Amino acid sequence: MTALQIASLVIVAATAIVLFASTNRSPGWLMLVMSPAFLLFPLFNEEGAVRKEILVILAVALFAVIVRFLLPSWLVAFPLTIFSIGSLSHEAVALCAFAFVGFAWLAHRHGKISLPVRNITVSILSLAGITGIVIPLLFPGTLDQQEAICTSFKLNGLPYLCEGPLTFMNDSFTTAVGEVVALFPGYLTYLTPLILSLVPFYILRVPKQVVLLFVLTYVTLAPLFVTGVDFGRWIYLATAIMSFVLLGIGNSLKLAEREVPRLVALGFIALWSMPYTGTPNMDSLLTEILRGPITLVFESLARFKP
Repeated sequence: MTALQIASLVIVAATAIVLFASTNRSPGWLMLVMSPAFLLFPLFNEEGAVRKEILVILAVALFAVIVRFLLPSWLVAFPLTIFSIGSLSHEAVALCAFAFVGFAWLAHRHGKISLPVRNITVSILSLAGITGIVIPLLFPGTLDQQEAICTSFKLNGLPYLCEGPLTFMNDSFTTAVGEVVALFPGYLTYLTPLILSLVPFYILRVPKQVVLLFVLTYVTLAPLFVTGVDFGRWIYLATAIMSFVLLGIGNSLKLAEREVPRLVALGFIALWSMPYTGTPNMDSLLTEILRGPITLVFESLARFKP
């Protein structure tokens, strides 16, 4: 990971913790923030958590802090700049414009930002999102560009970057869809972590307006699920954005939380996980914690000679 990627992850985690501290820190909020589909996702998926869409998560996180603590309105320039840069670098970021716009509308509706700030925010987000989607459609990547980028990576001592997303740069739409379809029915197992990612929102009894934005966020991200095999990555993206939306305006919502024992909340956090791609194996945080000691014990037993 680059220093910028590490810094982005640190800031996202720090803002989530600060925002969590401003809640009543109930089991429901703990499940939301420490969900394997949100803050714990990078622990299991270092590679999948630092792609370019980390920029939209960072932008939404900063915006959430601004609206939660009613900071000076000029500070929205920072998340808007980050989002605009990100939308020009990856279509996944551009597709999140609608969710971000919805966040701005909700923030204004609950008295978090003024009408002029909302209008400016919505205008910039819309322009950045549309531009980020239209440019790749008008000027799709070519094989020559793919080779040129890979050559540049190699000259800079980064040959491993020639693997992964770059290899799909020249794929046609039908090729991309075909690669996704080929992974079914195995990929239906993502329904389990998807449902689990929604549990904290159910526990917190989020209002219909937030539910509607959540649904529309998944609708606008549908092209990613159709053309990209990283299903866990897309679920993480949607969950992280909506978690920050709730953290940002949560103190203005009358949430009638469902009662959940803290032990159940800890079990929810520790007993499942979500990979960014590939068929889910559901390794959990508890598994990761115990794997080292258990391996050490068995290795010691293997070396023991009576």
